[in-house]
Amino acid sequence: MEEQDPPPAGSVDIEPTGHPTARRWFGAPFVTVSLVAVGACSTALATWSALRADTRPAPAVASSADESPAAETENVLAFPDGYFQAVPRDFIEAIVDPQFLSADDAEWPTDADVIGVEIGGDARAYPVGVLTAREMVVDTIGGEPVLVTWCPICGTAMAHSRIVGGEVATFGVQGGLFRNAMTWYDHRTGSVWSQPLGRAIAGPLEGETVELLASTLTTWDAWREANPHTLALDAPGTATGFDLANLLIVVDIDGEVRGYPVTKLREQGVVNETVGGLPIAVISDPANQNRQVVYARQAGSSTVELAADGERLVDTATGSTFDPVTGLGLDGPLATQMLTRIPSITVEPGFGPGRTPKFTTLWPEGTVWWPPR
Repeated sequence: MEEQDPPPAGSVDIEPTGHPTARRWFGAPFVTVSLVAVGACSTALATWSALRADTRPAPAVASSADESPAAETENVLAFPDGYFQAVPRDFIEAIVDPQFLSADDAEWPTDADVIGVEIGGDARAYPVGVLTAREMVVDTIGGEPVLVTWCPICGTAMAHSRIVGGEVATFGVQGGLFRNAMTWYDHRTGSVWSQPLGRAIAGPLEGETVELLASTLTTWDAWREANPHTLALDAPGTATGFDLANLLIVVDIDGEVRGYPVTKLREQGVVNETVGGLPIAVISDPANQNRQVVYARQAGSSTVELAADGERLVDTATGSTFDPVTGLGLDGPLATQMLTRIPSITVEPGFGPGRTPKFTTLWPEGTVWWPPR
């Protein structure tokens, strides 16, 4: 995706939508507010899509007992360098009571971009087109309280646990940028959190983190093929034009951050590395290159070296094969052994002249894998 020259500060582009159910998701009309965000790191074009009509649902809030501390905290927060308040809190409204359809009832195009999350057999798909406007879904998946978020500025698709300090937290969209990426706030304390870092950057909970969960940014057909019993968010699903091939798959293990260009990963198939002391395999599914996944390379007591073999993965040492979707050993000495999924995220790298550096802005010490010459 090529970056465009920023519009004049404060310009507003109106883009109507013709989807019959779009009014309750995007309002009438769908408005994109373009701002020039000037932060300590760089000057970035921040594109924010939000509901701006009387028909939009009211912002969801916590109970009145929870609302007051958050509102009071907002007025006294000390933000770190690199933070910019683009729009007010809840100007972009999180989806806090998501409703779902069966996969058959969703009627999404096969190339609709989705964020997929599966926990304990409960698989759910969230359309990126809607999350470009709403950015956040507060949900419970497989009995686990989960936060699904999408930053349309930097292409970070993520799922986090909503357990904070042993309690279930409710989040909202803060409307600010930290290192040119989205931020949240929690309703109980009003602390502000960085989405890509999963860490509170201001407020009473500063320094606290939330657990990153496994998620997949992919197409609707690729997700449904791997998860035929998935549920689909009751919202329009569309192709957004956000090209997965232009992104990095990023892993952060014990403080070591490594990015893998999707285009090069597709050419390589499998990358075997050690990150943060953990042997991992970063995989472009040989059955469908719109699916990327990261596994720990531990199968039982064995450390495997994986390669693509048709539509399967094979351990080059033992000949054992694995399902790239589930990580389950299919045959050979390691049959029935399970590879452990490692959470990863996506991000636009921002490499090249005239582009805003995103990977290196978010993770200054991060490194990028590149195929050996």
